[in-house]
Amino acid sequence: MRVKTRLLLLSVAAIAALLTPDASGYGQDADTIFQNRESRLQRSNKLWTQNDNCGKESFQKFPDFTAPAAAQRDAYMRECLRRHRLPPRADLAQPRRPPEQ
Repeated sequence: MRVKTRLLLLSVAAIAALLTPDASGYGQDADTIFQNRESRLQRSNKLWTQNDNCGKESFQKFPDFTAPAAAQRDAYMRECLRRHRLPPRADLAQPRRPPEQ
């Protein structure tokens, strides 16, 4: 008798838990869920935009086209990218040379 009562109460609680909408999004319609979800393309665009902003800031701070200014731009660019947790770029002051053959 007790086992049957426990099973009945447990099944009623499980059904009630499944039917009630909770805060995890079961009560929302599909359009709202997909609008709040950020796509990979949007995240990629944000990263590239921030990368471009770091480049613009570095040229605004050090606008001269001299070797010391290019080195300062590269240092500022590396620091800005590091601050925003972005991958580093190749240096402009000392570009890579192709391998000799």
